[in-house]
Amino acid sequence: MLINSFQKKLFTMRTLFKNTVELLPLTKKHFFQRFPNATAYGLAGYLCNIKIAKPLTKPIYAQIEPTTNCNLHCKMCKKSIEKQNSKQNDLAFDDFKKIIDSLPTVLHVSIVGFGEPLLNKNLDRMILYCSKNKQKVSTVTNAQLLTGKMSKKLLESGLSSIGISIDGATKETYEKARDGASFKKLMQNVKRFVKTKNRLSPSTKTYLLFVLTKNNAKELSKIVRLAKTLKLNGVMAQHIQFTGGYPKTNLSESILFSTEKKQLQEEIKKSRKLAKRYCLEYSIQGFEKDKRQTCHWLWAGVYITKEGNIAPCCTLPTVSFGNILNKQFNEIWGSKEYVDFRKAHICKNFPEPCKKCNYFYFKNELVTV
Repeated sequence: MLINSFQKKLFTMRTLFKNTVELLPLTKKHFFQRFPNATAYGLAGYLCNIKIAKPLTKPIYAQIEPTTNCNLHCKMCKKSIEKQNSKQNDLAFDDFKKIIDSLPTVLHVSIVGFGEPLLNKNLDRMILYCSKNKQKVSTVTNAQLLTGKMSKKLLESGLSSIGISIDGATKETYEKARDGASFKKLMQNVKRFVKTKNRLSPSTKTYLLFVLTKNNAKELSKIVRLAKTLKLNGVMAQHIQFTGGYPKTNLSESILFSTEKKQLQEEIKKSRKLAKRYCLEYSIQGFEKDKRQTCHWLWAGVYITKEGNIAPCCTLPTVSFGNILNKQFNEIWGSKEYVDFRKAHICKNFPEPCKKCNYFYFKNELVTV
């Protein structure tokens, strides 16, 4: 355990150093907006786990929802279970710019939410805006719409990384989980994207994102091998979300409540070793719970819905501390509601939606997207 703790701190320090080096080419304005804030959070907030209810630092990460529309009906998804199929408006580009301009300390912007990002016709403009603003920018897609033209637009806009959602290593498992998807099309689109990436933007990282369920968890090692075969950068596997804004009906599919727990633990260990052997970046949730139970979201990041509502994290999209489109962010960040929410976490007196959050099952893993 001591070795694991030391390795984690060493890896964290290397990551912080790498991020600091990447900040050096910034303009004077961006450097002084982001460097002191990122350093203070990294050393005090993350490495030393010092948490203050009304933080002196601002977010270094923002997840922004571009749309709630989707082209698939996935069995583990909140939208599919609750049958939210009606077409809704996307996040407008002008509103996106206003959000980004309100968050000058943010280093990394992830453009994804409860929908398929590629359905927002302004996605490449959003990526370009962040890229010109000297921010890392990522997105996640089911890749069914990842055509050659779309791949070129995303890569030329300055995309830092992309996650490909895949919940099965075989056609049968994948198409059963993702109603309306084609495994053949997925493979074709990803292979073409990698070729285009190698030509236009070799530094852009590509990951496979895997939602663990009772039906597919046994294929986790195959997913790692698939990432290696496709020449991707890594694998990230997480549990089904069943707390907060997610429907309780997901609970029955979670591997955390599986009767085959022992076998699945072995599969997770096997896939971790395999990822290390292949030199793939990875973060794979298992059954081990982090005893510190410290949620970094409340100090490091914000989740912003397409309406502009600021939520504490992606697991609680229905909890809002204010709207960034009509209220100053600093006022929201230091509001009594936000402060009380953080206090509850500091005292380990977790708010009801947070008590069974799967986030705490990331033990000695660092998300790299």
